[in-house]
Amino acid sequence: MNGAAKPTRVMVCVTAQRQCERLIRAGSGIACGGALSVVHVAPVDQPLLYGESVANDSLALDFLYRAARAFNADMIVEHNDKPLDAITALAERIGAQCVVLGISAAGTARSFSEALAARLPGVRVHTEL
Repeated sequence: MNGAAKPTRVMVCVTAQRQCERLIRAGSGIACGGALSVVHVAPVDQPLLYGESVANDSLALDFLYRAARAFNADMIVEHNDKPLDAITALAERIGAQCVVLGISAAGTARSFSEALAARLPGVRVHTEL
């Protein structure tokens, strides 16, 4: 055994912010050549860029798509008022072995990551600083 990391199916959860590229980069490193999916869940009846106009949705989608493609990832964008439910279902559907999340300014990522881990036994939930 050579100790090399084995390819992993990774799902990276992002918001429509440029800083999320670091999450995609971290997910790519964890994937070790395995499949990588970038996921964005926005509330129903709200634009992708929270607080912005619906007209800016195309800019948000373009940014997310380009960031995903730079790391050979596919991209999933979904509107859902229950992000925990949506992310759980998406992780199960794609067979994610690891889910990467960022830490929010409000500090809510820890409770979200703990709830996600409880719903996805056997799936690593990685919170990136």
